Amino acid sequence: MKTNTIHCQCGQRVKTREVLRTDLYERPNGKDYVYVKFRCRYCKQIGETFVPERVFSWEMFESPRDEMSDQERENFAKQQAISSTDIVDFHQFLKDDSATNLSGLTKTLTNLNNTQRSDIGKVNKPAVEKKSAKNKKPLRPRGDSADS
Repeated sequence: MKTNTIHCQCGQRVKTREVLRTDLYERPNGKDYVYVKFRCRYCKQIGETFVPERVFSWEMFESPRDEMSDQERENFAKQQAISSTDIVDFHQFLKDDSATNLSGLTKTLTNLNNTQRSDIGKVNKPAVEKKSAKNKKPLRPRGDSADS
């Protein structure tokens, strides 16, 4: 089920610690709304929105769960973007320093591939016997095609 989220005008997702105020507004027609006032951490603007009460839940302010913690996410957001010089330096590092380690790794992998596996005979067998190409007739264009 997709959870609703609230976003600032700058596009960032609003989190629980950014919410300044929430109030319940009851309408005479029976529709109830929750007023949410927040201050964005990124652009520092104050925003406000009305969310239908049946849709509102505090889970909409939580970050989606993955392997990164909130602290790690903040640290990555503060870091600079990877530049082309960083990529070239990393490539040079892999080329120079890790060449001996990589050659040892490839030897290990080839040794693993050469060991006998129980399913190796099944992989090499063809699923269907191929028919010889001698009996096949060349294809001729159909008379009712649009190309003719």
